[in-house]
Amino acid sequence: MLGGTVKAGSRTKLQKDSANTSRYAIDSVELEQVAPKTDPDPGAYVVPARFDHQDVQNALDKVRMHTSGKLRGVHLPAGDYGTSNKLFEPELVVRGSTAQLPPTA
Repeated sequence: MLGGTVKAGSRTKLQKDSANTSRYAIDSVELEQVAPKTDPDPGAYVVPARFDHQDVQNALDKVRMHTSGKLRGVHLPAGDYGTSNKLFEPELVVRGSTAQLPPTA
């Protein structure tokens, strides 16, 4: 969330800090005015306890390991998520601010 409207024709700068040594290739950026999404189904989506790497990974693991069939994914509320490593979830589908596992056969 940028916190305001970016006028048509404006220039936007994407910048990483010097501690981030990863390389990125960005083909295009699409900006649109949106409001934060709410949890689409609190009974089906796990919400991380905090905005840190381990809590997001714990939420992903909980969904991946569930056996009830009731959990469909992880809802990531708007916020700044600090992460220093890759999050592991090989079958994760991300839609908006909700990360969802694909349906099982």
